[in-house]
Amino acid sequence: RHTAPEVYFVLEGKAVVALDGQEVTVGAGALVRIPGDVEHGVRAVGGPVRVLFVFPTSAFDDVVYRFSAEVAA
Repeated sequence: RHTAPEVYFVLEGKAVVALDGQEVTVGAGALVRIPGDVEHGVRAVGGPVRVLFVFPTSAFDDVVYRFSAEVAA
């Protein structure tokens, strides 16, 4: 998770996107909006997948990841 919101755009293939423990399968052309501070992830289904990740910030250094193990500690 990170404070900045994020957008996934699936360019090719199929993927499972997890948002706060709920999973949905998406395919090419899908747009997934991820609010800030939501635990999330993506994995390919049945072969390669290409996903474009977009952060509405001026620099990638603005995106500070916090992983579940760090949150629990």
